[in-house]
Amino acid sequence: MRRRYPYIPIGFPVKRLADNLAHAFDQRPESFFLVVLAVQAVLWFLAPVLTYSNAPVDIVENLAWGREWQLGYASHPPLQAWLSMGAVWLAGNAIWPIFVLSQIAMALTYLPLYLLGREAGGARVGLFAVLIFSLVFYANWPTPEFNANVLQMPIWAFATWELWRAIKTERLIWWLTFGFTCALAAYAKYSAVILFAALFLASVAIPEGRRAYRTVGPYLAVALALALLVPHLWWLWSADFLPIRYVEDRAGRPEGFDRITRLLSFSGAQILDHLLPAVVLLASGIGFRSINRQPLADRSLWRFILVMAFAPYAVTLLFALLSGYGLRDMWAAPMPIWISLVAAILFLPVVRRLPGFLFTWAVAFALLPVLLGVVTVASRDFPHPLWAAWPGSAMADALGAAWKQNTGGAPLRIAAGDRLSAGLMGALYPEHPHVMTRADFRLSPWITPEELERDGALFVWYYNPFDGVPPEYTKFGPFKAIGTVQIRFPGPDSAAIGWAVKAPAGR
Repeated sequence: MRRRYPYIPIGFPVKRLADNLAHAFDQRPESFFLVVLAVQAVLWFLAPVLTYSNAPVDIVENLAWGREWQLGYASHPPLQAWLSMGAVWLAGNAIWPIFVLSQIAMALTYLPLYLLGREAGGARVGLFAVLIFSLVFYANWPTPEFNANVLQMPIWAFATWELWRAIKTERLIWWLTFGFTCALAAYAKYSAVILFAALFLASVAIPEGRRAYRTVGPYLAVALALALLVPHLWWLWSADFLPIRYVEDRAGRPEGFDRITRLLSFSGAQILDHLLPAVVLLASGIGFRSINRQPLADRSLWRFILVMAFAPYAVTLLFALLSGYGLRDMWAAPMPIWISLVAAILFLPVVRRLPGFLFTWAVAFALLPVLLGVVTVASRDFPHPLWAAWPGSAMADALGAAWKQNTGGAPLRIAAGDRLSAGLMGALYPEHPHVMTRADFRLSPWITPEELERDGALFVWYYNPFDGVPPEYTKFGPFKAIGTVQIRFPGPDSAAIGWAVKAPAGR
């Protein structure tokens, strides 16, 4: 029997849609969940495919790395690069499979969130948590750009769910699965140490978790994770911990009052990332006075969820305070997942206008990818268009033509320069040259000085393209030719990349 919902002071078609959404939420939450997965995947796949004219920055960098199949790279562990290259290879070097990869990652993030929510309070709670999280900034706007932040989210979600299953069931298979996922977390991004700290705190916060440490399960999980990480740890040692140094450089060491402002900025950004779901929840008429402080009969599960929701932030802020390192806002991308479940558990029983919430959620959910596409296309008329709006393939072809013209048609084997310009050539030029990041052999060990002299290289730069060869590249001269490729946008700006040809030996 269809439940009657309170009157919604809006037009009849809208009210009918809202009532239908509420009926599906109540009666068929599993189907509703699957529809959310499908719609998210389709909308956030179509948004970049239809509006991007260039591959996003992190995607061109991932492909530059991924073609080399290394155990690690100058900035990150290898998993994101491997997955990106695998997806592109399967589609014959097309870029669009990476957008699919991003949405697979998001679907895999929603799944453990739904499952743990269902265990906590039923399918409606799990679904409500997914709906809330889908409006958090990290779950939508940045997702087309597949990178370590996007990749972390499903891994963090599964690791949390698997740890809970391992503690509750006491089965070794869950502990081994958990150990495997922890290894994946480290192969994805080194901020996995924050995840490990939070998982440990969540496990010791409940009696069942403390008892688990008297069994063999946790130690088998640690042993499996370490065994899987041995190849990367060996590479990390041999590379003199280059990615760790990159993280230190990115974080910086703010001093004095700047340390406080950086922490406040990081915290404020996390609050703003939750602004949209918070507004939608408040508009649904939450009765704060009715919230139960102990909403779950299973006290251990409630405590476990609470710790996983807030411990990553606490550990991150404490680390920054003690170490003196700064923080980057996007480093918190996987942290909000379980806050959404806390909100679902607390607020679902006291939402007074469920149809209104669902209608508002549906509008926001559908409009966000449309807004991304509109902003991307409109930016072509901005004074400084977005990188995704650049004519990427046309730029790569023009740079490749300059190389061919000045080398007698020699194959382009090496593109050297900043990660944007050189990465563009590696990702979009048909010959897919090796990328020499910042023209630095240390950052690109797959290229040797002998190969550079033999095969030559196209040096490219995005910053100050009309000012001639950047000083850091002049040591590789002499250059056979120097120039600039420029393609005008409809607006006042143009896409421009400087180039210099170091011809192959004998050319």
